[in-house]
Amino acid sequence: MAQRWLILGAGGHGRSVADAIASNGDQVVGFLDDGQPIGTLVNGIPVLGALSLAWELDRVFAGSDQAPPPGQVVVAIGNPTLRQTWQ
Repeated sequence: MAQRWLILGAGGHGRSVADAIASNGDQVVGFLDDGQPIGTLVNGIPVLGALSLAWELDRVFAGSDQAPPPGQVVVAIGNPTLRQTWQ
């Protein structure tokens, strides 16, 4: 069964991770990113909000057409220091 993923970071690294996930037959349901407005499509996948929403996934997905929250979250922030912090 395909897994549902949320990616933290919608930059180049996040796009590469999204491509890898999709090539495995899984689904990326969205990105969280501080530098992109909500609703921006990145590789056809929406930015759902800021990184800080990672702690409130139930609220992010409540009442959305993509509920429930994804079962998998990956940190794909290009800046290694920031990526380490989020991991």
